[in-house]
Amino acid sequence: MTNNNLSKDFIALLTELFEGLIKKAKFPVVVSCKIISKTGDNKYLVKRNGNTHLVRGRGTYPPDSIVEVMLPDGEWNRAFIVY
Repeated sequence: MTNNNLSKDFIALLTELFEGLIKKAKFPVVVSCKIISKTGDNKYLVKRNGNTHLVRGRGTYPPDSIVEVMLPDGEWNRAFIVY
């Protein structure tokens, strides 16, 4: 096994572990993104504790990254993009 294959396997293992911890800790998770072009604002569908909310986000991000979103309680919080 080459170092490259070993690195990919290790990263896959860490990703799986990290995703498991996220689900267990019930962090907010972004499940989809809708960009509103009129204002340039981004809207994200965020799942939190089994409920889905349409929230405003800061910036545009690719999958597997973390985005800051304003949750319904008015607080900015980090959410994990999984779409």
